[in-house]
Amino acid sequence: MKTLAAFATIVMAAALAVAAEASPPAHAAVPLTAITQKATAITDSTATLNGVTGPAGKTVTYYFEYGLTSDYGTQTAALALTVPPDVPAVAANVDGLLPATVYHFRIVTTLDGVTAPGTDQTFTTGAPGQLGSAGQYSGNGGASGDDHSLGTTSGDDHVAPPVLGQTVGVGPAKGTIRIKRPGDDGYMQLVGDAPVPSGSIIDARNGTVNLVTALPDGTTQAAKFRGAAFKVRQADKGKGMTDLYLRGGSFRGCSSVAPGRARVVTAARKHKRSIRRLWGSDHHGRFRTHGRHAVATVRGTVWSVTDRCDGTLTSVAKGKVAVRDKVRHKTVLVKAGHRYLARAKR
Repeated sequence: MKTLAAFATIVMAAALAVAAEASPPAHAAVPLTAITQKATAITDSTATLNGVTGPAGKTVTYYFEYGLTSDYGTQTAALALTVPPDVPAVAANVDGLLPATVYHFRIVTTLDGVTAPGTDQTFTTGAPGQLGSAGQYSGNGGASGDDHSLGTTSGDDHVAPPVLGQTVGVGPAKGTIRIKRPGDDGYMQLVGDAPVPSGSIIDARNGTVNLVTALPDGTTQAAKFRGAAFKVRQADKGKGMTDLYLRGGSFRGCSSVAPGRARVVTAARKHKRSIRRLWGSDHHGRFRTHGRHAVATVRGTVWSVTDRCDGTLTSVAKGKVAVRDKVRHKTVLVKAGHRYLARAKR
């Protein structure tokens, strides 16, 4: 009898062990839900990001990541939510977006230190006053040249024209153009025509940008620029002159001088080294480029301004340019086929 009782005890213990293995522990992880859904309510500068979070009945934390690439870089505020069983959908509104620009976004859910990101989705902001499309500028300005013309259309949409002294119209004619508006922390890529505030920085180092500005008589003027980053400004008074200030590049190496025994030609090449160069083409517009040592006022021309170690070089391929030498305080008229170097102080 004792032997039978002992055997029964062993069998019961084994059965309990099997049952314990078959039943998951109470603290087993519950799968998280993070489903990115399409963005809605898209305007030229705002959008609503949508997603589904879970599991139902759990208190999770969720937020949305968004930016110009799938690396994102910006996120909405993280919010805690006890997920209802029937409506697990959530949303977040974002603003301050660049018009006519592609954005990436996704939802992220966290629970008890575990994070689950949703899949990447994209949306495109609209032109001002439109939803999700780039359009054309009104006005009679036009840029010359072989690049794609300003004012490419998408249906019958229209981008608001530039406002004298307040906004300038920009559009990518070729390559990649980036924009940094006053107050922005970084650059955003431009994918369609859009107005930006006066004082914005345009990075045209990897592309050609169409630039359109307003004139006092209600018309517009246009030009193309490439090769450098520059800040664009226009006063709300006067004749509509638009000023471009070259930005970027390092001049640290310009102050050092080659050793005394180095060849003269080595020093000469160093002083002529280009730090930044902006090419421009306009059609009788009112544009003025500012280098370190010279200001060039164009008169319907094709020209370039190069900031070098030894000064600012203005070269004219077509038309005329009035160059103001800021070091020697004189103005020189440079015609097609000629150039002028405003030398740096020695």
